[in-house]
Amino acid sequence: MEKVAVITWNLRAGPPTDPALVENDAEADEEAPPQTTTPGADAGRVERCVVWLTQHLQSLGIERAVAVFQEVPESFAALLAGATEEAWSVVGAAQRHVAIATLGPLTATNVEALSSSAMDRALRVDVDGLLASRVRIVGLHWLDRWSTQPGSPRDKMAGVFCWNVRNQWDYPEAPHFIVLGDFNESPYDSMLVSLHGLWAIRDRADLRRTHPIDKRPPLYNPMWSFLPERREPPHGPHGTYHWYKNSVSGVRWWHIDQILLSPSAVDQLERVDILIELNGQRIVNKRGKPDVRLTSDHLPVIAILGA
Repeated sequence: MEKVAVITWNLRAGPPTDPALVENDAEADEEAPPQTTTPGADAGRVERCVVWLTQHLQSLGIERAVAVFQEVPESFAALLAGATEEAWSVVGAAQRHVAIATLGPLTATNVEALSSSAMDRALRVDVDGLLASRVRIVGLHWLDRWSTQPGSPRDKMAGVFCWNVRNQWDYPEAPHFIVLGDFNESPYDSMLVSLHGLWAIRDRADLRRTHPIDKRPPLYNPMWSFLPERREPPHGPHGTYHWYKNSVSGVRWWHIDQILLSPSAVDQLERVDILIELNGQRIVNKRGKPDVRLTSDHLPVIAILGA
């Protein structure tokens, strides 16, 4: 069976950091909050990201894929095409927040920015050729929690945002539905698990349930499998993003980059990985944190499915 993939990766370089702390940050608990107003993505670094990702997919024998990128530069479409010899094609973008790209012989239609979902932070596209039937994909980049306060418009808009995203799912006529991106929320947060949110749950056994209002089943969130405590040396994927500030939270590692799948897509799912290497090249530093000098302050997440 041929393998295909969906990927989400926030390409931001991250906040200004003392170079000495990139490799020696044992005492760097109070890090500057993320600078979300600028993409911080220089062309050379972003080019490296997409080239290494493409090579990694090739090493896995994957020729067809859809990727959702966040915080991209204005010239991202041209950069992506040029760096990969037009292997990738950007099929839609919502400002700099979200860009969706396809790899291989895929057809993308019905591309639309969900502008009512808060500042064009979500993008919808229908993809033919990824699975046996059409897949509707929503790529998103929700507002971050670190630059907003409880009770801010972010929290008030979350319900409308989630309702808008779920309403893109043309169920049961088109059952394949995948939502992926930088949610800036953990898998257990209300925005993800609540019936008033995206209703993305942990257990496959519960996927036969039906939402009391929209009559659709829940989405499956495989990122729960990465939440248990990990005791291996600091080289494994403890999360997709590392940030810590005493005044905000005691958590250091966050699983905010996620891939959610409809029950029909789960049937095709082989595995989900947080990538710390791309085609043999490590993208984390010696403490296991994303190496911002090489790629991004987020780690990419990939779901591999059997077509």
